[in-house]
Amino acid sequence: MLYFTDDPLISPHFFRHGTVGWELDIAAEVRDTDEYTGGPLTWTLVPQDDDYTHAFGDQYLRMGPVLRVRDGDNRLLPVHVRYVPGLGAQPGSGRQERHDE
Repeated sequence: MLYFTDDPLISPHFFRHGTVGWELDIAAEVRDTDEYTGGPLTWTLVPQDDDYTHAFGDQYLRMGPVLRVRDGDNRLLPVHVRYVPGLGAQPGSGRQERHDE
């Protein structure tokens, strides 16, 4: 698995060693990640019963409703709303998090 430590926008890439060497496993990338738009995070890992989740699952980090890679670039992106469901009040919004929303 290749993940990024200086760019929070790019989801991890998965590789498999094949007959010609290391190959990008695009099917696993589509299956094991989901993409988002309009919020502070642009992707999440999706645990599967596959060799990637078994090999790297202990490196998954829960951030509110999403899973990210521990030690990856997990900075929240600035958004133009004061409250993001599941992540609570955003820094500088002046709003307290409510758990009943």
